[in-house]
Amino acid sequence: MADEQKSPKTETLGYVPASRAKELKGWAHYEKAAKDLTAAREASTAAKKVIRDQLKASFGEAVDFNVDGEGRLQVFRNLEKTTRRPRGKDLSAELFR
Repeated sequence: MADEQKSPKTETLGYVPASRAKELKGWAHYEKAAKDLTAAREASTAAKKVIRDQLKASFGEAVDFNVDGEGRLQVFRNLEKTTRRPRGKDLSAELFR
């Protein structure tokens, strides 16, 4: 089983430059919602860092956590490093014909 490779679940087609994406219907609504979400995530990240620092001081090593449905903290240690995804190709020529 360890020798089996997982097939990809998605395939990157490319990207649409921001200047062209603004021409899409509904972009203004999406952009406002995305900015609000970004602000909420930044606040959440800052709050999580405070908790993570307290846990690091208590355990003496870098740990992370998440919160389950009952409000309990699940504390864990990351064993794998993450890798970066490759950049996609520009799709604006195909989208705006």
